[in-house]
Amino acid sequence: MSFNPDSYITEIAENRVELDTMDSDIAPSLMKYSHAIDYLLFQIKNREFKGMNKITQTFRIEYYKLVKKILKEQKQQIKCYAGILSAQIAPDGDVWPCCILAKVVGNLKDYNYDFRKLWFKNPELRKQRKRIRNEKCFCPMANASYTNMLMNNKILLKAIFRLFVR
Repeated sequence: MSFNPDSYITEIAENRVELDTMDSDIAPSLMKYSHAIDYLLFQIKNREFKGMNKITQTFRIEYYKLVKKILKEQKQQIKCYAGILSAQIAPDGDVWPCCILAKVVGNLKDYNYDFRKLWFKNPELRKQRKRIRNEKCFCPMANASYTNMLMNNKILLKAIFRLFVR
């Protein structure tokens, strides 16, 4: 039996608390990862996709270009909405606004499992949102990047243009 996937994806390995990789040397060099991204970009741009897959591949192109720039410049390239539009909840109830920063801002148990209360009234979360907003961090993580891309008009327009022009 052989598999013939319609596309491949990549996300750079990162040091993350929840993966227990903080002390591991797991990230490839910019040069090696750029080479992999360039290969995938070539594959995407030289194939014909239809329907939802075309939309997916269109955003993937923008994501890969964004990742290369993030890694090269080591800074945020577009506004990050971590702690505003997304959060991580650990199995023990700890809540983080960003899994890369892995800064616990509260535990759902301490808020009687009322996420809304933690999300809107937690002073530590406000502090972390400010830190993120002031671009004191950066990451190429796919989940965060795609959320951020959907909130970025320039990237949305590029993606829409690419959808209709080939």
